[in-house]
Parts: sequence; structure tokens; C-alpha cells
Amino acid sequence: MSRVTPGRFVEWLTDRRLIVRFSALAAAAAALFVTCWWLAFLLLPVGLLRGRTGAAALAGGDQAAVSFAVEFLRLFALNFSIAALVIVAPNLLRTRRGVPLGYWSALMIIGVAAVVTGTNSFSIRIGPAAKLAPSLELLGNPGPYELAAYILAATATCGIGRWQLVGRWPRSTAPRIDPKPRPLSLPQQWLGLGVATATLLATAAWEASRVLATVD
Repeated sequence: MSRVTPGRFVEWLTDRRLIVRFSALAAAAAALFVTCWWLAFLLLPVGLLRGRTGAAALAGGDQAAVSFAVEFLRLFALNFSIAALVIVAPNLLRTRRGVPLGYWSALMIIGVAAVVTGTNSFSIRIGPAAKLAPSLELLGNPGPYELAAYILAATATCGIGRWQLVGRWPRSTAPRIDPKPRPLSLPQQWLGLGVATATLLATAAWEASRVLATVD
């Protein structure tokens, strides 16, 4: 079995096939999430980040909306804005290795989500006031699928890069990238974005129904 080197992994992250890019970033994200979840569960106090993340503030803290429709629209607008502004837009810039910057944004969000999970810092607390140990039960919640949609949006827009960092900070520059003779597949890009958007719609509806049921 061949050894996976950083260079080889970068090739997977920027492969022409969306399924390869998504699988590589999803694997890295899963490893990061589980690691941060365990560390948060073991080392950090319960409720550490409740109401302290930007997403929580934009979502209105622990106050649920008065109806399913309003809560659904609020959650979808929040998640869609994160995907568009924090993940897709940064893909216009690539790192020195050629990796889209939005990949790093997605991993940062996933790391924070893992700490929120491990410390039970959700705006609407899950269960008793206790930290949540790593468990596959999390797959019965909309959160993992929202994160998967972020990863899909990031990898689907791998080919939109227009500038690439050159040199080391603070002397790095970002010259414009010359158009490639064979750009990444546009059908794959739009298919990935469509599936990511549909997933965010579904998870917003799922989460809105759970939030209102909890409040009731």
C-alpha cells in the first residue's frame, strides 16, 4: 500500500473529479471533527461556547422564532450565507500549494462545530446540562449533514480560483492565475452546488422542526 504524502493529498484535494475532492476533504474533516470533539469533551467545560459563536449570534441566540416558516427561513439564510461568504467566496484565492482557501474555512468551521458539540454549547441545549461524549448518535441530528454540505460547496467550487498566494507572509503576494487550458468541469460544479443547497434546505427544515418541538 503506497504511502499518502502531503503532495499526494493535495492532488486529491484538487483532482478534476468532484467525488475525489469531496472524499479527500471529507476524510480530513471527519478526522478533525472527531479529534476536536474528544478533546473538547475531555478538557473543556460544558456550555463553553453557548451564545459566543458568530453563527449563534446571527441565529438569534436561544430564542426560537414564532413559527416553523420563520425559523426555517432564518436557519437556511444563515447556513446559506456561511456557505456562500465564508466557504465559496474565499475559493477565489488559493494557497501557495494551490489549495482553495475555502477548504481551510470549511475545516475551521468544522473544528468549532466539534467543540460546540463536545461541550454541548448548542443554542438550544441537547439533553441535560452535560458534555456530549463522541457517539454515532450525532448522525441523528442535522448538524453533520450541514457540515457535509459545506464540504461539498467548497470542493464543487475548487475551480473558481482567480488569485494564488506566492511567497511567505508578510511578503506574500497574490498574482492572478492564468486560465487553465482545461478548467474543472462546470456541470460538476453546478451539480455539487445544487446538492449542497438542497441539503441545506432539508437540514434547515429538520432543525426548525426540532427547535420548535424543544421550545414547545
